Amino acid sequence: HLMLFNASIEGLFEIDGGQIVPSFASAILADGISIEGRCFIRNGVEIKGTVRLANAKIGGEFNMNSARITQLGEYSLDARAARIAGAAFLTNGFSATGKVSFYGAEIGGDCSLYGAQIVSSRDLALDLRAVAVKGSISLGGGFAASGGVSLYNAGVRGELNCNGTQISVLKGY
Repeated sequence: HLMLFNASIEGLFEIDGGQIVPSFASAILADGISIEGRCFIRNGVEIKGTVRLANAKIGGEFNMNSARITQLGEYSLDARAARIAGAAFLTNGFSATGKVSFYGAEIGGDCSLYGAQIVSSRDLALDLRAVAVKGSISLGGGFAASGGVSLYNAGVRGELNCNGTQISVLKGY
C-alpha cells in the first residue's frame, strides 16, 4: 500500500495503469496530502482496497478515469472534505465496489461521473452531501449506482445532468 498521510508534493501525483493490492483494507492512505499540481490515478489502474484522500488539497485536476476500485468495506474512495482546485473526473469506465464520498468537499470545476459504475452494500453508493462544486455535476451517460445517491445540502453553480442515470436502492434510504 501507499502511505502518504500529510505528505506534500509540489508537482504532479500520478498512478497510470498497474495494480495496487495491499495486505489490508486500505490501498492508498493519503489523508491530508497536499498536491500543488494535478492528481491522476487512472488508465485502468486496479486498486483492491480503499483510496483515502480525506482533507486532501489538490491544486489542479483530480482524474480517476477508467480506474477500478474493489473494496469490501464501507469506502472505495474517501475524499471527504477534500479541496480540489480543478475539476474531478471519475469517467471512461471508472468503477467502484464500495461507497464513493466527496462529503463536504470543494471542487473548483466540474464533477463528472459520466458513465461511472458504483456498487455499494451500504445505504449510499455516492455521497455528495454538502459538496460545493463551482462547475456542473454530470451523472449521465449511463451512470449507474447500486445504492443511494445523496446531494443533500450540495451547492452546484452549474448544471446537474442525470440523463441516462440508473439508481437502484435495495435498502430503504
